[in-house]
Amino acid sequence: MAFRNARLGALLPYIPTLQDAFEQEEFWNARAELGDTEEQLRPTPVIPPDPDYEAEEVARASASVTLPAATPLWGVIEVRLDRPAHGNPFIDVELHAVFRRPDGSDVQLGGFYDGEGGYLVRVPADVEGFWTFGTTSTARSLDGISGAVMVTEAREGSHGPVRVDGFHFRHADDSRHRPLGTTAYAWTHQPDALQEQTLATLAEGPFRKIRMCLFPKSYLLNASEPEDFVFPGSLTDRFDLERFDPAHFRRLERRIAGTGDVRPHRRHGCVPRR
Repeated sequence: MAFRNARLGALLPYIPTLQDAFEQEEFWNARAELGDTEEQLRPTPVIPPDPDYEAEEVARASASVTLPAATPLWGVIEVRLDRPAHGNPFIDVELHAVFRRPDGSDVQLGGFYDGEGGYLVRVPADVEGFWTFGTTSTARSLDGISGAVMVTEAREGSHGPVRVDGFHFRHADDSRHRPLGTTAYAWTHQPDALQEQTLATLAEGPFRKIRMCLFPKSYLLNASEPEDFVFPGSLTDRFDLERFDPAHFRRLERRIAGTGDVRPHRRHGCVPRR
């Protein structure tokens, strides 16, 4: 078939095992089974939330609410709601919240299921003062919840997100950002010891941003598989693409947060790039 004439050398840096003749044949056989029809390229239809996820007997706004302590400026306001966990909350439940800043402006955003009956709504704390919020949801227990949180002054050394300033960059507090960056695509997919070594190396280096990947990247120097993935499952047993693995994202968030803390002696961390 036509694809057998493709340039195999272009794939070798990404799939080193293709240097083996047997692996090459297995690869082409698997590719042949996919076919070349446009049907393969069509996206999976969107799955709508379940409007009857919770029965009428469930009281509206009955989920338990966990509010954060005072959140520092440039931090993240996180509101946790706990209640329904049956079915598949990743696709059955839709959750939104509107946060009102102290100046009266609103920001609307979606929440997400974090596993074990917990739902999170997060918003950047970009204004000091008293914030209020209210939720809407297709799940009755999550709908109509309201509350308030406080945003205090920024922590020492925290400068806020980076923005374009003409031909330069500045943090939200107007301090200069010099984007000297490096690349570590697959560092969060390595063993914990190597991840810690990466953070230690960044702490001693000059870099102020890092480019990294969410999904695993296979190439010549990185052919091993990570311990977990975005979706539950495995390469052998296939993945459940209608669910996420919350533990994977918690670990990823911890590592991303770690890049912001690697240079305390210079009062600037790294800014991750997707």
